[in-house]
Amino acid sequence: MSGERSPKSHAVSWVPIVIIAVATIYILSVPPLTRVVTHPGIRKSDGKWVTIGRPDWLRAYAQPYQWLRENTPLAGVLQRYGEWFGYVVK
Repeated sequence: MSGERSPKSHAVSWVPIVIIAVATIYILSVPPLTRVVTHPGIRKSDGKWVTIGRPDWLRAYAQPYQWLRENTPLAGVLQRYGEWFGYVVK
């Protein structure tokens, strides 16, 4: 039967969708993750956040996001999205 697709061709058709989904989830995860890690929820008596800085693993994780933010047409959108979560480049 020529109308049937092999299981292999069906799996190959999902690969681009999975790659795009993983990349999108990564891009959307960097600013909120940075906020959670660098703002542990402790406030000083003057009301300011006590921050621990960025751990090395977070700097490494955010590096591709930072590159996208500085070197692609997505810069404006990623800038605004990051500001929404208080993402500040240090």
